[in-house]
Amino acid sequence: MAFASMGALVKLGSTTLSVPVVVFGRSLFVAVGSTILLFFGHTRAKATNRKLMWLRSASGFSAMCLYFYSISHVPLANAVTLQYSSPIFVAWFAGPFLNEHTPRSAWVWFVIAFCGVLFLLAPDLQRFDLHAIAAVGSAALSAIAYLSVRGMRESDHPDTIVYNFAVFSLVASIPGLAWIERLPTFSEWLILFGVGAFATMGQALMTRAYRYSDASYVSAFSYVTVLFSAGYSLWVFEEQLPATAALGTAFIVVGGTALSWIGRSSKKVSGIGN
Repeated sequence: MAFASMGALVKLGSTTLSVPVVVFGRSLFVAVGSTILLFFGHTRAKATNRKLMWLRSASGFSAMCLYFYSISHVPLANAVTLQYSSPIFVAWFAGPFLNEHTPRSAWVWFVIAFCGVLFLLAPDLQRFDLHAIAAVGSAALSAIAYLSVRGMRESDHPDTIVYNFAVFSLVASIPGLAWIERLPTFSEWLILFGVGAFATMGQALMTRAYRYSDASYVSAFSYVTVLFSAGYSLWVFEEQLPATAALGTAFIVVGGTALSWIGRSSKKVSGIGN
């Protein structure tokens, strides 16, 4: 619910604000919110596993930029569904990151989910939507970020991870402000605050989930965001989705959920890989 609401506000904000401004606004308010969580939780700010923290931050920030760009150009439901094809990449990357074995049966669901991605990338079955491809890139980078969080489960507190990612994103988003033409209005600042508030809530809960539960198991529940986003897309933004988009969404949800449960039942060989 938190990430779906964030996506809806990003969609709303991007109608009058550029993507770099929305990214900065989100990063600013998340940095403030995560600092408050860190202070009241009496948690250390410095990450212990710096290598994975850098990887989580860089991949997460890149994924956010691509995701926001995609939301601003394609229907919200399509962008969110493509971004939430990340369990496909989680299953692919789980071996190198977590030494998790992917069984042969998973390849059937890979194909199904990938067909869903193709339907959303080319809803008219004629040409690919280049803006939608950004959401797929975001999904792949998000998978790396999620697995990095899982790899830090024994070394760093969830609030520490959220705080360091927020600070990294805030600093990395500043150069994008060089090309803005005006400052946000009061109502636009409220939208950016909402983006940051929902992002902080979602990040805090997601980080805890990946810390305490299996990565593939947690990723299965991410599809609740797809349902809420579809509601926002249809009833708030009144976006018309073709039948192929609905079919692609169903393929991704079914295939991604199956992959998540297969990954959950797979035997782990050891901890995080090199």
